[in-house]
Amino acid sequence: MKKVLLATTLLVGTLFNTFAVDTVLTNHGDPNKIDPYLFNPLSKYLTKDQYKEVMQDALHNGQRRDFMEGKVITINTQDQKGCDAVRKEYNLEKDVCRYDAEKPLVSIVVMRDSNKDEFDRGVNFSDLSQKEKVLVKEVRNLGVMGAGMFGIIWSLPESISKWDKSKGLVALASKYDDNIKKGPVVDKDDWAVNYIGHPISGAAYYTMVRHQGFSRMESFAFSVAMSTFFWEYGIEALAEVPSIQDLIITPVIGSLMGEVFYMAQQKIDLNGGKILGSKALGTTASVLMNPAGALSKQINKALDGNFIKDARFSISNTNPLPPLNIPGASKNNAYIGLQLKLIF
Repeated sequence: MKKVLLATTLLVGTLFNTFAVDTVLTNHGDPNKIDPYLFNPLSKYLTKDQYKEVMQDALHNGQRRDFMEGKVITINTQDQKGCDAVRKEYNLEKDVCRYDAEKPLVSIVVMRDSNKDEFDRGVNFSDLSQKEKVLVKEVRNLGVMGAGMFGIIWSLPESISKWDKSKGLVALASKYDDNIKKGPVVDKDDWAVNYIGHPISGAAYYTMVRHQGFSRMESFAFSVAMSTFFWEYGIEALAEVPSIQDLIITPVIGSLMGEVFYMAQQKIDLNGGKILGSKALGTTASVLMNPAGALSKQINKALDGNFIKDARFSISNTNPLPPLNIPGASKNNAYIGLQLKLIF
């Protein structure tokens, strides 16, 4: 068992800089996959049904995870002085620096406690209030819209999208990371983009939940969250550095516009859904004033037959650690992260 777990750890450590030690292996009827129950010490004391109940309770009651950080180091044993310095720094065996003319390069895995601290909590949807269920649905639906928007922008010429597609998604991901680190900054976008386009987006987020019984402040908070994390630090960060103006203008001006649209919609509803006696005109105006909400309703119709099986909410934070003393090693920057994982 130790050999299997060690192999799993080394494999994950090679692919990713930081990884969870408590990697979960599942078996969904596939005999080639390992059942986690068989490798858990609790299996000696609990039946499989009792084990599942304990793990489910841990998921929904919240649990804290410990992480390790692993890095693969390749040493040229021809450089005995340099090899010896690395060996002493990481308390390695002397045999690491034994020179072999046929195999002068030696690769080792250096591991240490990570500065990452993560708290997981499961979400039981039967315990959520109606408003909380609405929020989860709208976040899900915005994710679907975001995937569609990503595809549309990806298909546009680079002169319009500002996305470097010459090296595929890898280059785009690298640019995203650079943009996040540089921002936020005062952007130089066109006036129409900053003061018309972004407020319209903020209004769309606002009206999505305002029409579903949320208060003005609740709807404003939703607009702030979505315009910040879904758009500014989400999709748009693939193309440009997050903007200070957009972080403020999008939710603030957008929410004011959204409330005007909401009140106008109320008047249309009181008039039987008509404008100037026309039902078609009233429907068109309603869609234009709440486009994201109208699209969200269609997504609900498509997905609500099998809503969401389960979910997990995670809060992760790190504190700065000195980097491994290796040329080219990545720095360990502090951050706080929120994650909502929906299982359909």
